[in-house]
Amino acid sequence: MSKFESALARSAGTDKDREAWLAARRTGVTATEAKKLIMAADATARKAVMKQLAVEKIEGSAFAGNHFTVWGQLREPVILSELASRYGFRECGHLIKSEANPRHMATPDGWGTDFERGDVLVEIKTSTNDKRLGAQAFDKAGYFYQMQWQMYCAGFDRVAYVVEQHDNDFSRWDSVDRSTWGMDYGPAVQDISVEWVDRDQAVIGKMIQYADEFLAYYDSVLASDDDAGDAVVGGRDAELQQLADMVRDARMHEAEWKAKKAEAWDRLLAIGAEIGDFAGATERGKFSYTAPVTEAVEVWDEEAAAKAFPKEWKQLQRAVDRAEKLKAAFADLSAACVRQETVTGRPRLTVAAERKENKKKEDVSNV
Repeated sequence: MSKFESALARSAGTDKDREAWLAARRTGVTATEAKKLIMAADATARKAVMKQLAVEKIEGSAFAGNHFTVWGQLREPVILSELASRYGFRECGHLIKSEANPRHMATPDGWGTDFERGDVLVEIKTSTNDKRLGAQAFDKAGYFYQMQWQMYCAGFDRVAYVVEQHDNDFSRWDSVDRSTWGMDYGPAVQDISVEWVDRDQAVIGKMIQYADEFLAYYDSVLASDDDAGDAVVGGRDAELQQLADMVRDARMHEAEWKAKKAEAWDRLLAIGAEIGDFAGATERGKFSYTAPVTEAVEVWDEEAAAKAFPKEWKQLQRAVDRAEKLKAAFADLSAACVRQETVTGRPRLTVAAERKENKKKEDVSNV
């Protein structure tokens, strides 16, 4: 399995379905959040970051985007397309859960296979400032940590860090009318650079530590605050609820289609009984019916055998009865002859449908 296939197998969805993507992100630690945790100056500052992150996950973030974030979203697919022929980059957008901990997650901008450097992730930034590797703005933004977390979650060892600089001229973007927020009216692109960032396992280890500390804190907040628990579910509860609902939906459709299958099957049998053999085909496959053949067959007659050989029959019955008694007696005799074994019981899973009375109450309340 390739790195791409392995990562896709752990995908929790894409940012194309933004609501589902955001809901999945709320259950774990993203690259942006992991970056904030490791960049905290000390333990006290990190606790403050944890509190803020928990509030944002529970209540939602008030940030709805600005000129710079919208411009970045517009430019990302264009930049990937421009670099595709040279580096083999393509869009990702999947929220990928770490193989080690599914609550550690990241959404790389892109990925691809570079001829010289192999399989890589792609991180794209657009800015009016110099944010190339080593620049003050790069270090201040914490992009190095963000890319480390992405490599860890996706299982890659290198990131192509792409920076597009522009002239910051958003004068033709109306501050209210977002329909004017397009590339045709945006700032002029000045330069695009591609640099390479390698995986740093020591940094990743520290980020994992802080992420797990935050998750423990976050879960404790959810456990102690029922209102928060209603807003967003911690741990793996969100995934479990989704899977349980999938079972319910499938069960409902399964019963429906089982009934349809039985109806169609019975009708085919009835037509076969009426007209005899038939065969045909559709675009989806062949079908046929062969009428049953009535013929005489020989079967063993136990009653006739007992009458024909009464002596032997009685002997057989006595032997069977004695064998049953010996078996029961031996079981009692050997009851103390036991040994210890480890036995794994069968799992018990219950996915109950919504109670009808609850549904009725809901229907009444909505009248």
